Amino acid sequence: MRLTFDLIRHDPEVFRGLTGLLPSVFESIAAEVRPRFEAADRARLDRPGRRRAIGAGRRYELDATDQAFLALVWLRHTLKHAALGHLFGVSEWTAMRAVGRMLPLLEATGRCRAPVPPPARCRRKGLDTLLQDFPRLARFVRPASPGAAPPRIFPFAERGRG
Repeated sequence: MRLTFDLIRHDPEVFRGLTGLLPSVFESIAAEVRPRFEAADRARLDRPGRRRAIGAGRRYELDATDQAFLALVWLRHTLKHAALGHLFGVSEWTAMRAVGRMLPLLEATGRCRAPVPPPARCRRKGLDTLLQDFPRLARFVRPASPGAAPPRIFPFAERGRG
């Protein structure tokens, strides 16, 4: 099961434990971030030298609201990107890009001033630690099975970028 804001918004206690915010406060932040996200995405698509037409290429796996949710969970708990990916049903690379994309947008709202933890100095949590801290979260997310293979990561050459 993929963790989304729409899925977890009805359990304010779990949502607040994950983000430090009430769902209503997050909704107002997401409403501020969404236009900034669309403007930044449009600027990315309008860049000079782009090979594809606007509308071509892959779509984001998570919408702006869920990317902001993912970034706030990362800020609050310093989870490993693989754990974030599992929570939100995406690869660890997609989770990492979403965090990098959303942090400046969240900070630009002036309402999220959480310090970004330096990667080398903090110990990142795994999914098992998060589920121990928030047992009610297990209703929304299936823990990774011990024998399950991680998502396959294709080298750049196999993706056509080599």
